[in-house]
Amino acid sequence: MARLGRRQPNRPIAYSPSTSTKYAPAGGITEHGSAPAPVLATGISTTATTASFTPVANSLLVAIACGGGGTAVQTVPVTDSLGSTWTLLKRANTNNFAGVTEIWVMDAGSSPSARTVTATLTGSDGAGISLCVKVLTGAQPAATCLGGFTVLHTTTAYTISITTTTAGSLACAGLVDSTASGVLTANGITTAWQSENDGTDGHKLAAFRATSLTGTPGATVIGFTNGAANNQAIVAVEILAATGGTPISLADAGAGTDSIAATAIVPVADSGAGADTIGAVATAPLADVGSASDAVAVTVPIGIADSGSGSDTALVGFGIAVADSGAGSDALTVSAAVPVSDSGSAADAAAVTAAVPIADAGSAADARVATATVPLTDAGSGSDAVAAGVPISVADTGAGTDSLTLAVTVPLADTGSGSDARTATATVPLTDTASAAEQAALTVLLALADAGTAADALAVSRTVPVADAGSGADSVSVQ
Repeated sequence: MARLGRRQPNRPIAYSPSTSTKYAPAGGITEHGSAPAPVLATGISTTATTASFTPVANSLLVAIACGGGGTAVQTVPVTDSLGSTWTLLKRANTNNFAGVTEIWVMDAGSSPSARTVTATLTGSDGAGISLCVKVLTGAQPAATCLGGFTVLHTTTAYTISITTTTAGSLACAGLVDSTASGVLTANGITTAWQSENDGTDGHKLAAFRATSLTGTPGATVIGFTNGAANNQAIVAVEILAATGGTPISLADAGAGTDSIAATAIVPVADSGAGADTIGAVATAPLADVGSASDAVAVTVPIGIADSGSGSDTALVGFGIAVADSGAGSDALTVSAAVPVSDSGSAADAAAVTAAVPIADAGSAADARVATATVPLTDAGSGSDAVAAGVPISVADTGAGTDSLTLAVTVPLADTGSGSDARTATATVPLTDTASAAEQAALTVLLALADAGTAADALAVSRTVPVADAGSGADSVSVQ
C-alpha cells in the first residue's frame, strides 16, 4: 500500500515507455498510428509528458491519466504544449491510498500541429503518474463523444462493468491500484494500452479498451483477471462513433485522371409511433492543378416506408467544391432521391440541398449537373412539406465552353386530408470573363394529383442571373 513517506525527494524523475498493443478494427472507430508511446513518471515527479507527435486531421485525442494516491484526494488534469482545450469525461479519485484515474478528450481539428501532452498530479502526497494518449479516427467530436460511463472508487476487482448504449462505440478505461506487486493479465475481451508496475511508489497503473467495438449494446466487463486484496480507482467510458458523414478530400497536382465517389444509403422501415430523423452528409472537395480529367460523384438515397404516427424528417446535404487551374475536362455529378411512402397521421418533412460551386481558371470544358427528386405518396392525414433547393455558381476565367444543368422534380400524389406544401428553389448565377460560349439550363417540374380535402400550396422560384464580360455567345433557358 502506498503510504506517506514513500516519496523519495532525492530521486530524479524517470520516464519509461510501456508496452502497448495497437488495435485497428475495420471501419468505424480506429486507432491511428500517430499516437505517442505511453509514459510513466516515478518518484518525486508530479508530471508525465509524452513525446512530441502530430495527430491526424479531424481525429479525437483520448488521454487516460492515472496517479498514485496518499491521504489527500488527488486529481491529474491533462494539458498540451499548444494550450488546447481538453474536456474531462470522467474521474475516479479517493483518499484511501488508491489514487486517481481520469479520462480526457480533445478534437485535433482540421490542421493539427505537433504537440506534447502532459498529465499533472495534484494533491499533497501523491506520487507516480502514468499517461496514455490515443488518436482515434471515426469518433464523434469531444462535445458529444461520451456515451455510457462507470466510476468505481474502492473496489478490490481489476475489472469494471460498463453498459454501452450504441453499436460501433468503443469502451475504454483506466485504473490505479494501491500495490505494485503482481503483473496484470487482460481478460478475454480486453486489450491493454498501458500496464505499469511502479515499485518506486507502490502502485499498479493501467489504461485499456474493449478489444472489439460494441456489437449489441449492453453491459460488458473489461479489465484484468487478477484478484486483489486492496483498493483501486477505476473509470470506464464509452466513446461514440461518428455518424452521417462521408468526407473525401483530394489535393491533386499530378497529370493522371482522378475519380472520387461517395455513397451513403439510409433505409428505414418504421411502424413505430415516434418521430424519426434521418441524415446523410457527403463532402468531396477537390483542389486540382493537374492537366487530366477529373470526376466527382456523390449519391445519397434515403428511403422511408412509414406507417407510424410520429413526425419524420429526412435531410440530405452534400457539397462539392472544385478549384481547378488544370487544362483537363472536369465533371461533377450530384444526385439525391428521397422517396416517402407514408400512411401515418403525423406531419413529415423531406429536404434536399445540393451546392456545387466551381472556380475555374483552366482552358478545358467543364460540366456541372445537379439532380434532386422528391416524390411523395401520402395517404396519411398529417401536413407534409417537400423542399428542394439547388444552388450552382460558376466564376469562370477559362477559355473552354462550360455547361450547367439543373433539374428539380417534386411530384405529389396525395389522398390524405392534410394540407401540403411543395417548394422548389433553384439559383444559377454565372460570372463570366472568358471568351467561350456558356449554357445554363434549368428545369423545375411540380405535379400534383390530389384527392384530399385540404388546401395545398405550390411555389416555384428560379433565378438565373448572368454577369458576362466575355465575348462568347451565352444561352439561358428556364422551363
